Amino acid sequence: MLFEFGCYYIADEFPWQGPFQTWARDSAERLANLVEKEEVAALVSLLLEMAGNRRHPMVFALEQETHIDWSEDDRFWQVFADLVTLIAAALSSTRTS
Repeated sequence: MLFEFGCYYIADEFPWQGPFQTWARDSAERLANLVEKEEVAALVSLLLEMAGNRRHPMVFALEQETHIDWSEDDRFWQVFADLVTLIAAALSSTRTS
């Protein structure tokens, strides 16, 4: 997850206006290829936990990796929560396909 966010969601290149569905789908595909099929459900759970908790330790780690203070600004937080929720949904659908 750190690699994914560090490569595709860094501060200077983040597409604040979207298209988040496309980015989320692409992230889900890459992440699904990195984990065992049995681990996808745990990854989905982690993403949803992060979306609901701006103080989650992984959120802090991703802030360090991306150089974006996702949890400090309400607008950034909403984008982050929406993004990881979309990634989780896309991952869930890859699990059933």
